[in-house]
Amino acid sequence: MALGIQKSVLIKSIVVFTALSAAVMIGILFWTTEPKTWRHLRDFQIVFIPVILGLGAFRWILDGMIFTSLTAGGAGVKVGVGRAAVIRLEGNLISLILPVFIGMFTMHSYLLHREKMDWGESMAVSAIRAVLPILLFLLNVPILAMMQWEADQGSLFERFVDAVSVPVVVAVFIVVLALFFPDRIKAAASWLLRWWGKINAGPGEEIAAVEAKLLREIDQFSRIFKMYLREKPMRLFTASGWVLVTFFADALITITVLWGFGYHPPIMKALVVQFLIWPIIYLAPTPGSTGVLELSYLGFYSLFMPKPMIGLAILIVRLVITYLPMLAGVWFLAREFRRDKRLKEMVLEQLP
Repeated sequence: MALGIQKSVLIKSIVVFTALSAAVMIGILFWTTEPKTWRHLRDFQIVFIPVILGLGAFRWILDGMIFTSLTAGGAGVKVGVGRAAVIRLEGNLISLILPVFIGMFTMHSYLLHREKMDWGESMAVSAIRAVLPILLFLLNVPILAMMQWEADQGSLFERFVDAVSVPVVVAVFIVVLALFFPDRIKAAASWLLRWWGKINAGPGEEIAAVEAKLLREIDQFSRIFKMYLREKPMRLFTASGWVLVTFFADALITITVLWGFGYHPPIMKALVVQFLIWPIIYLAPTPGSTGVLELSYLGFYSLFMPKPMIGLAILIVRLVITYLPMLAGVWFLAREFRRDKRLKEMVLEQLP
């Protein structure tokens, strides 16, 4: 099994992510910053800085607990919390610069295999880790149904959530159907691929290869999930709980930023709004959810603080939940390369 990431693609992805992320962040800062922004920045309560950084580090421990709980209670090897957090940081680094299922899934599978798991178990744990957050997004359906938008929430954010919530819910239902009724999704996927091939007059061999790979992946994910549901339901339940706890840690980071600037939003409202935008960020097709994350938190912070402070708040959130973990991932991955020459060759294989 190989990651199949070419060196040129890896370098290009890093450059693209860094440039795109910086451009989006600079654009938001340029749009929101006013002279009084810097006066308010001096008013930020210093005591909240270690709290925010501590929460940012602790959330990766919580994230690691998802792997630990999925591997606990069986005959295989249980992955310790510290090692699981490192594996997540390394997988997160790859997911920031490459599509998540190209990089993160295979990176997780290989590193879990290094913990003396067999390939089947390591791939199963990685698959469940990727699927569980999507299943929990079903909670957004009743939230959207019950939530009444207030007049002071601002039409921009309301339109943004309305526009993206429907396709996100549809995507979540498709994943659920693929897990429980794979044959129906496979039939629909085959029809769409063949229709796309006819429209674009592409090579039949390429369409057939994509179709075979897609159907195989659907079968694999469905089989793994049903096996866990049937044989290891408590592991699924416990891991789902840690997914939610990790989300609350992320949400608390963004709320603590508000507290640092002296704003105190209703906690329940802040949590509900973030739960609505969580799947939007998670399912974003751009590397590191670039653009989507910034727009989502632009809308979130517009509910609770004035415009001149929003850009700084988003920058702090990006720093804590993306940039600092990315640097940690680089450090851990470099150390992993020194210890495991095979992993380095797998990541940098097929040199141009």
